[in-house]
Amino acid sequence: GLLGASANASTESICTALKAEPVDVAAVRRVVRTQPEAMGEICEIEWTSPQMGAVELLVGLVVFPYLVYRANRAGRTFIDQHGTLELAVMRESPEATRVLLAAGADPVAHGRRTASALERGVALDLEAGSMDWSELLIADWSGTMPSDTLTTRTLDRLFFAPALEARLRSAGLPAHGEDHAGTTWLHRSVDDRPRFRDEAP
Repeated sequence: GLLGASANASTESICTALKAEPVDVAAVRRVVRTQPEAMGEICEIEWTSPQMGAVELLVGLVVFPYLVYRANRAGRTFIDQHGTLELAVMRESPEATRVLLAAGADPVAHGRRTASALERGVALDLEAGSMDWSELLIADWSGTMPSDTLTTRTLDRLFFAPALEARLRSAGLPAHGEDHAGTTWLHRSVDDRPRFRDEAP
């Protein structure tokens, strides 16, 4: 789970601090000050997929591929990887996020198995109908925003949040929902073929 305890001063880990409940912002600040390279660490989160409920089972009987997918995952333990700034946003800790940003963390950086912090922040904003997290992450950021900063799924959701999309576009997000493959909202609206891309969980 996400719960954990901060290590003592001699063994403090930025990942442990970010996984603590609540997030140990003071420890994050100490680690960033004494071990700035720790911001580049990858934090592992272990979680267990829940067993299938009655509703999911009924859905699976109608949508058989979903039934196979969930049956293969039910009860299994997985390990996800997250960048430190990404995890601070996932834990919804604006204080830890500010500490990392002030120390130079990049909100658009991501890896093969990690999402960008901006991807996580935009997802939170879309759920809340706000721009708070996106604004926090890009307020002092400048540069070119790579086309794969946000997943195609998130870009498609931004179509229905024009104010948020416009703010992100002003910070360098490609226009018209252009994704990593160069397709735009218009392309995807007329192309209903399945696309296979690893989406951030």
